[in-house]
Amino acid sequence: MCLDSKLVECGPQRMFDSGVTLPASVCAKFDGDFAACKPQKVVLITIGLFTIVQLERSVQMMIPAYDYAVPDKEGSTNTGSDDPCEVFKKIKFPVNQFFPPKFNEIGQA
Repeated sequence: MCLDSKLVECGPQRMFDSGVTLPASVCAKFDGDFAACKPQKVVLITIGLFTIVQLERSVQMMIPAYDYAVPDKEGSTNTGSDDPCEVFKKIKFPVNQFFPPKFNEIGQA
């Protein structure tokens, strides 16, 4: 998900002033040479990514089995904070996009 985006003027103090380098395969699709292209503005985008990592290993132990529980986070993306990490921490985890409904919940949506 996009957390923030800005359209920024290129200036002498910007690190991306050296020009745009595109892969040859991209240039070939447009029949052009973009090596001399100097941007006047650039788009800066900050993205956030939800991931679930599952690690498996065979072990010999018995543990009680519980249903999954994901903590809720309250908040809005309009926090006034310039730190995208803080914004991302306040976004509620999209549980329904990662877990299918339980058998007893089918047809109740």
